[in-house]
Amino acid sequence: MLLHKPFIVILTTAFILLGSLHAQNFDYTYTSYKVLPESRIELQGTTNINEFNCYTLELVPEVSALVLPAPKSQSILLKNSTVKIKVKSLECGKEAINRDLKKTLKGDDYPEILIGLNQINFEEDKSNKITINASLEVAGTTKPANLNLTGEFDSKDSIYYIEGKYKIKLTDFNIEPPQPLFGLIKVHDEIVISFDLALKHDNKTADLVSVLAEEFY
Repeated sequence: MLLHKPFIVILTTAFILLGSLHAQNFDYTYTSYKVLPESRIELQGTTNINEFNCYTLELVPEVSALVLPAPKSQSILLKNSTVKIKVKSLECGKEAINRDLKKTLKGDDYPEILIGLNQINFEEDKSNKITINASLEVAGTTKPANLNLTGEFDSKDSIYYIEGKYKIKLTDFNIEPPQPLFGLIKVHDEIVISFDLALKHDNKTADLVSVLAEEFY
């Protein structure tokens, strides 16, 4: 996806929609986003003989969040905001690799990879560079992650476009890199997660009291 507009426009456009937060003196505002079908998250890795690329056939279709005003105007704090990747939906192009990947990621016990979004930090120069303080849960192990991404907000269609890459090591998540074919193929420890997301704001916001009322009544 081509990125032309500064993502900082979120602060002055989309999140102005959250102005009811201040008018009603609440600290939280609830909002949600649709994960559009063109969104992709890919896992890219290498072995001693080749490369492999596995992409998602299915992302959990909605991200909801409690949005807080951050201490710095260049930041947005999020609560309960998670992007979910279904392990069984990862497609690597070959059935054997799909099977090995699902086994490696312990997909039967942990069917989803979870990316928890905690805080979005914008560059002070108002560029389209953003850093997302996140948590990454793979195969039942959770690690903090700082995602250095780029973003754009399409104010006409209320769509956020986010893309970038993040490197992890399988062993950091207590995963032993697989060695199929009796060890003839050795999967390297480092995996690159590639993000290409389109999130559409559904233009619905509510204060925290309303959200809690819906949950309990």
